[in-house]
Amino acid sequence: MKGIRLPSPDQTEASGDDPQQVEVAITIMLIAVCAVIASAMV
Repeated sequence: MKGIRLPSPDQTEASGDDPQQVEVAITIMLIAVCAVIASAMV
């Protein structure tokens, strides 16, 4: 795995009061991970 930055735990807890925002952040992170994997396979 090259250069994948996970959000720090304190950031995750800080936005924990807004579940929808966390959901969007997780979705964006999953898309980013998939993009990195796809570019690595090509």
